[in-house]
Amino acid sequence: MTYTLTVTGVATDSTQGTTTTTTASATYGTTLSSPDSLGTVTFTPITGDDLSVDAGGNVTTSGTLNAGTYTVAVAWTDSNGDSGTVTYTLTVTGVATDSTQGTTTTTTASATYGTTLSSPDSLGTVTFTPITGDDLSVDAGGNVTTSGTLNAGTYTVAVAWTDSNGDSGTVTYTLTVTGVATDSTQGTTTTTTASATYGTTLSSPDSLGTVTFTPITGDDLSVDAGGNVTTSGTLNAGTYTVAVAWTDSNGDSGTVTYTLTVTGVATDSTQGTTTTTTASATYGTTLSSPDSLGTVTFTPITGDDLSVDAGGNVTTSGTLNAGTYTVAVAWTDSNGDSGTVTYTLTVTGVATDSTQGTTTTTTASATYGTTLSSPDSLGTVTFTPITGDDLSVDAGGNVTTSGTLNAGTYTVAVAWTTPTVTRAR
Repeated sequence: MTYTLTVTGVATDSTQGTTTTTTASATYGTTLSSPDSLGTVTFTPITGDDLSVDAGGNVTTSGTLNAGTYTVAVAWTDSNGDSGTVTYTLTVTGVATDSTQGTTTTTTASATYGTTLSSPDSLGTVTFTPITGDDLSVDAGGNVTTSGTLNAGTYTVAVAWTDSNGDSGTVTYTLTVTGVATDSTQGTTTTTTASATYGTTLSSPDSLGTVTFTPITGDDLSVDAGGNVTTSGTLNAGTYTVAVAWTDSNGDSGTVTYTLTVTGVATDSTQGTTTTTTASATYGTTLSSPDSLGTVTFTPITGDDLSVDAGGNVTTSGTLNAGTYTVAVAWTDSNGDSGTVTYTLTVTGVATDSTQGTTTTTTASATYGTTLSSPDSLGTVTFTPITGDDLSVDAGGNVTTSGTLNAGTYTVAVAWTTPTVTRAR
């Protein structure tokens, strides 16, 4: 008996041949499967523009694919002599989600702002549909810019995009602007000397809008809405502080603390000049002080030649010989200023013939003598001795004749001085 079995190959597309869907903007790969009833399957390799299959049935894409449908038909055989052709279809859909950025970014107010929307590397070249808004604008390259500085608040822009793979979507970008909460206007320490009113204006950086200060009037420092700081008259030496709130037209706000340090005037700022007077007279003056000083009080000093009282009145102790006299006196004022003023008095001699020099008449035939007199305002007067044919004068001013004189007129000229001294107190 003869039994005959005829086995024919499996001629249908029995390996896979289904449709697979993937998103665009990514490379893709799969492996064609085969039922266990087949022997070892071998595929005829095929390399296509979009899909390729190797002998093992591995399907790969040639890079990223645009949205669309891609098909590859590949022949196969197995170890049982089966053969056929399998058709594999890949459907690529666009990325429909907001996949570029769409996050919230926070920046401080008072400055223009810009950023660029990013896109994942799996996307092809992304192009945005330009949009110009009142606050935020986006160009085709995804560059986001603000229309000038923005007030504190939240700003949103939605922009459509496509890529070179056929993907498309809409991204929403949100910018949150916060106020500048720091002391960003000035808040530094300024030093000035006492005994003068003082004023300054608080400055603000250009990035702030128009700044308005909350006016404050203090016992020492005041600030108006324009940021002008003024003092309430002159201030004693010390440190003065004022804290003032501010806002700007961008919605920024904060508090600035301004500190003014007042130092005493340490220079000899009252007078300290040299005054010249003639000898033979008592002398008095009052030390002056500039109007910028408060009430000035001097430390009284009583010297041998010059004295100064608390009011700055300088007096001499009687008449003074020709010479230079100095007194140094400490002073303070009601603003806390202090210093030392040196006052110099120069006394010059009386250079005129002020002793006597008059004409005296006497009778002849007698010796004659007299003594030249000097006013009380001069100190001790010393004459330069002179011996003449007719008249002689000694150092004490005693005038004598050389015996008796005939009737006539006789004249003698004699020099005199007073002591010159210099004393410093």
